[in-house]
Amino acid sequence: MSVSKDRSIVWDMRYDDWKARACEIVARNWTSEEWPQYLSRKPDPFMCPQGLLRQANAHALAGNATQAEADFTKAVELATRSDDARFNNSICWLGAINRFERAVLPACERAVELATATSAANLVMYRDSRGLARALLGDTPGAIDDFTAFAQWSKGTASYDDLGRNREAWIVRLQAGDNPFDPPTLRALRQE
Repeated sequence: MSVSKDRSIVWDMRYDDWKARACEIVARNWTSEEWPQYLSRKPDPFMCPQGLLRQANAHALAGNATQAEADFTKAVELATRSDDARFNNSICWLGAINRFERAVLPACERAVELATATSAANLVMYRDSRGLARALLGDTPGAIDDFTAFAQWSKGTASYDDLGRNREAWIVRLQAGDNPFDPPTLRALRQE
């Protein structure tokens, strides 16, 4: 809703905008009972892909790896067809932390691709996420490259002490042939 120059109220009636707002409010996919009650279009089981990502994460935390991987895979399929760099990055980060790095790598790549064209600040953040997935997949040179970009960028920010120094430590360990991403470290990354 907005107000025009003549002070009349103008309602935004685009379906996609209403759908996105509804997803923000409910923070999950809509049930089959809710569809006809609130929206007139044919039900879309993945209307709210953020809900699918939360579901994937919940399954991973509950130890249901088969369902978590299926949910992450579906989320990647939806996200990589979109131009939503932030959503692709969220899938990348959560999927890697939960050890579904192979399934989520396409979302990591898509986030970096989209951010390259739009935002330098987001680009280093998304490269950081991709670096984690790459490290877990054994792509040490790619991970070092991504973490180096993040660490260099962070030196000019307040995040250097908290995040940049961690990335520098990871780089040193990766260069030594060591994997810095044990289960306690991955759990700690949930707080970043």
